[in-house]
Amino acid sequence: MWSRCIWILALGLSLALTGWGVIGLYTHRPSGSGSQPPPFTNHHVGVSIADLQELAELTILKVDLADVQETTLTGNTGTARATLLIAGDARIGTDLAKAKIIKCDEATRTLVLQLPLPVVQSVRLDHARTRLTSIRRTGLWRLMPSEETRTDLVNAAFAEAQRQLEKAAGRLELREKAQAKAEAILRDHLKVAHWDLGVDWR
Repeated sequence: MWSRCIWILALGLSLALTGWGVIGLYTHRPSGSGSQPPPFTNHHVGVSIADLQELAELTILKVDLADVQETTLTGNTGTARATLLIAGDARIGTDLAKAKIIKCDEATRTLVLQLPLPVVQSVRLDHARTRLTSIRRTGLWRLMPSEETRTDLVNAAFAEAQRQLEKAAGRLELREKAQAKAEAILRDHLKVAHWDLGVDWR
C-alpha cells in the first residue's frame, strides 16, 4: 500500500510540475518474423531532483521587511546617534526532502504527510534600499566631529539592522503563513491525481 501511496504522491507532483508524465511507447519487431506482436508500453511517472527543487522553491514564503532604527554611540565627551530606514527581505520555507507519508487511505483517497516546521532560510539586508537618514551629535562630538566615530556608528547601525531583520523574519505569524502556503501548493498538486492531502507539522 505504501508503495502505491508513494506512486500517487509522485504522480501528483510530477504531473503538476511538468504537465504530463513521461510515457514511452516502443514497438519491437523480431527479426525475420512475418507477424507483428502487440506493442508494449513503458510507463515511468516520477519526480526528478529538478522537480523537487522547483516545488521546494514554490513553497518558500518570500517577505519584504522594513523598519526604522536608531543606534546610539556613547563616549566620554559626547554621543552620536544614527537613524536608519531599514529595508530587506527573508525567505521562509520547509525542507520537502524530509517529508514522510504517515497515512494513506485509498478508500477516502486521502494522503497525510509529516513535514518539518518552516524555518528562516535566509535574511538579506538590502543596502540599495536602506537609507541613513541622519546623524546627530551631542557634547564635544558636536563641536569636533570625528570621521572615525562616524564610521564606527554607521557600521554598528548596519550590523544591528541585520540582527533586527533576522529577528523580524522569525515571527510566528510569518512561519504560519509559510505553513499555509506550503499546504495550499501541495494540496493543489495532489488534486491532479484526485487525492486530498493532510499535513502533520513536526
